[in-house]
Amino acid sequence: MEDTRTKSTVLIDDIKPDQNQPRKQFTEKHISELATSILTEGFIQPIECDSEMKIIIGECRYRAAKQAGLTEIPVIINSNPLTPYERLRRQISENMMQSGGDKSELMNPADTAKGLARLLILKAYKKSKDVQPGGASSETDGFDSLKFKDDIRLYQAISSYNNKELTEIYNSISHEVRYGLIKEVCEETGISDNKVRELLDILDQPEFVIVDIQAGRPRTYYREADTAPEGIKEKIKEKIAAGDYGSRGEVTQDVKIAKISPDLAVFELERQKAKESTKTNRILNGIVHLALALEGQPLESVETREVPIVIRQLQYIKKEIETYLSKGTVLIGEIQK
Repeated sequence: MEDTRTKSTVLIDDIKPDQNQPRKQFTEKHISELATSILTEGFIQPIECDSEMKIIIGECRYRAAKQAGLTEIPVIINSNPLTPYERLRRQISENMMQSGGDKSELMNPADTAKGLARLLILKAYKKSKDVQPGGASSETDGFDSLKFKDDIRLYQAISSYNNKELTEIYNSISHEVRYGLIKEVCEETGISDNKVRELLDILDQPEFVIVDIQAGRPRTYYREADTAPEGIKEKIKEKIAAGDYGSRGEVTQDVKIAKISPDLAVFELERQKAKESTKTNRILNGIVHLALALEGQPLESVETREVPIVIRQLQYIKKEIETYLSKGTVLIGEIQK
């Protein structure tokens, strides 16, 4: 196909953002930094638009240029007709490869996951249409019920789907077919297989988790929470979404506590008390550290000659705990319940 791309200077008011593009979250800090860079260094790379002046790639640069007060910017006008799949593929690749230079910012992981799911759906839909009538193929699994007349209408539909709707249609594709589609998408985008699967796993998270990641929460917090025992895992995720953790290390600490004491009620009591006062927090920290030490170094691992020393210290701690608890009869009654 002949390359019909031309470079031109275009009035910024004539350019239209693509409402269906995968990137939905743009951080104000990033746009401001990019605007400053454009004012001092100029446009390192023009944005790219189709013949109707709708942005294909480069919306961050477009937003930064508007913020910087520019009235016109350099644009590569691509008159080659792009299929919805090709347009989406280029947008995902652009956002993941940070092609905007040093001032670029990777697309939000949740936005990327949803974009990849849309890409796989479009590819699966095309394959289902390529199958001749009467020719059975596993590649059409899950798509016989999709009554879209063309991929453009499908593209527009899935672009507006919420997380649940998109996940449902993505999951309608069989695992066997999905495996082949992911391999093809990886080859076409240059993104590793492991990276694609890791991102798509986000769609298996509860709705509130996807929304939180989309809003900027590091997904590593939730990956850490997924290692906690069942029953406590969701509670930890809820606390992450509520902003209760300042670092991944704090999540890791609670996961360790949960593994040692998986009783949800006890875990919740510890978490709430730790917030109420510094004194309570100091006591709980001491208990947690002791529990972690005992978990990490069972008595069998202690040198034989040192076992009596450890036992004497534990007996001393037991006596101190009993004395401590005897001073709080009301609390003891609650614990015994």
